[in-house]
Amino acid sequence: MYQPFDLSGRGVVVTGGNGGIGLGMARALLASGAAVAIWGSNPDKTAKAALQLADECGDAKRVHSFVCDVSDEQAVEATFAACVAA
Repeated sequence: MYQPFDLSGRGVVVTGGNGGIGLGMARALLASGAAVAIWGSNPDKTAKAALQLADECGDAKRVHSFVCDVSDEQAVEATFAACVAA
């Protein structure tokens, strides 16, 4: 995969990371060495995407998933705090 830069040791939040463009971004970020936290509103879809990403990158420790409705400010704040703690 194309790797324009090295993100090793960095953490990235990808909202909508359980499908479509967000899932593609998560893949590219993982390929660049980042740890990725995918956020999605559908628990099953988000968990499935996280398992898929962990399998693809070969390092489950760099893939985290969180269920979050990004239209809810309090949920975003709580989920971000959980990401930082992860």
